[in-house]
Amino acid sequence: MRLRLVAAAASAAATLMVLAVGYPALGAGVGWARGEVPTPPTVAPSPSPSPAPAVHTLHRVGGIGCDGHPQHEAAGTVTLTQVDDGLRVDIEVTDTLYPGQPFSVEAWEQAPGCYPDNALKVPGVGLTTNSAGAGTTTFTLPFPYGRTFPDGSTVTLGDGVGTEQLVLVLDRTDSTGAGDSYAAGPLPLPTAPPGDDDRDGVPDDRDRCPDSHPGYPVDGIGCARPLEVDWSVPARFTAPRRTPRRGCATRRTRRPSPSASPTGRRATPP
Repeated sequence: MRLRLVAAAASAAATLMVLAVGYPALGAGVGWARGEVPTPPTVAPSPSPSPAPAVHTLHRVGGIGCDGHPQHEAAGTVTLTQVDDGLRVDIEVTDTLYPGQPFSVEAWEQAPGCYPDNALKVPGVGLTTNSAGAGTTTFTLPFPYGRTFPDGSTVTLGDGVGTEQLVLVLDRTDSTGAGDSYAAGPLPLPTAPPGDDDRDGVPDDRDRCPDSHPGYPVDGIGCARPLEVDWSVPARFTAPRRTPRRGCATRRTRRPSPSASPTGRRATPP
């Protein structure tokens, strides 16, 4: 019986040691020798991730660029970045078609129809190419960004209504009609990646166990993996030394066997 109890205690101790090694959060909160009550660590939810910048292609336009003309030659890039007060737009022209050319920039939420030059110009924004035909400009569209078309209809970008897709056009400032030279769109607005509130490395939209304990290894769907114990690892356990209590004898006296005589010799039956 004593051997079985010792073996059971050793097995339980080995399991605790494996748990402490495989699950750091558990081992950190267990005070074996001090008798402390384990306190699970708390983790604050991770802040909402910001949308990553979205890079799109700027295309050449043959005079009218209402739909962005994605079927035409690539002539640069348009990068959209969500910011606190709206949408930052970075336009880079890498073409050589219009050296030393100033452009106005038109921007609106994609909608049916097409409109005359400069009808939807962004106030105070422009781009001028260098002698090689390249150029850049950066500006921010404040949200919500509303524009009124010549027919009186209004569209607003960033209000959650409508297509919520941006059309950009670079129009030659000295043109007299059909001066659109570059365009991009319709461009979807950047979207934020899903968060990870329990910080287990699995995004919330795929996490089936959204409250995983900090530090525990999880599988591809965010749930704790089954504990695997390697019993082939040898372990040594040392029993703690007992300190005799005050007032108790430090030496145990062996009690005589009932079959022993007062003289210490084994009694013989009559």
